[in-house]
Amino acid sequence: MNNVVITINNKKVVDEFNNNATVSDVVQNILSQEAYTDQIISQIIVDGKELSTQEEDDVLPLRLGQFENINFTLKSNLTLAFEALHSCNGYIDNIISQISALTASYQACQTDESNILFAEVIEITDLYIQLVSRIQRTLKAHLQEGWEKPHSVQQLEIHLLSILKAIIPAKEKNDLIMLCDLLEYELVDNLKQWKIKALPDLRALRTACDSFVPQN
Repeated sequence: MNNVVITINNKKVVDEFNNNATVSDVVQNILSQEAYTDQIISQIIVDGKELSTQEEDDVLPLRLGQFENINFTLKSNLTLAFEALHSCNGYIDNIISQISALTASYQACQTDESNILFAEVIEITDLYIQLVSRIQRTLKAHLQEGWEKPHSVQQLEIHLLSILKAIIPAKEKNDLIMLCDLLEYELVDNLKQWKIKALPDLRALRTACDSFVPQN
């Protein structure tokens, strides 16, 4: 039986692994011997198939002899942060679409549906805030003393949190006029400004970040 071909970023690994070793053994070896300290395995392709997160968990304990080739993609936290930044526009579009559905539901007096959509809008907006915060922490970690939060980001963060703070009591009081105004105008406008100002300002830090870390 031929040994499985192991590649990292499509480059063949010199070391050969015994067919009785597990995929998990290879992962541990890569992270300890091949990866830089700021790199993680972002993707695993087994016999040409890209694995989902669940499939990755399922394949880790399996023996290498079951496969012909496995490719591991290593990426730095910085690379992943900028990839996440480029996906933020789509994230914002999704939130705005959900807000539109929510305000339409309020106008149609569909109480049960409105409550479900409201919870979803708050949840995905909170996830967006967490995502942007994680991105900024990564940029700060790489730029160190060179990090300076863009003014547009700082202003829009403050405004976004103030909108969310006002939305909750409006919902509790069932003040639908105030609630729809905050959602349809204040929140949507804030999110659009992220696309126009804040996210481009964060992406513009790519050049500065590149001077602090080696290219993959």
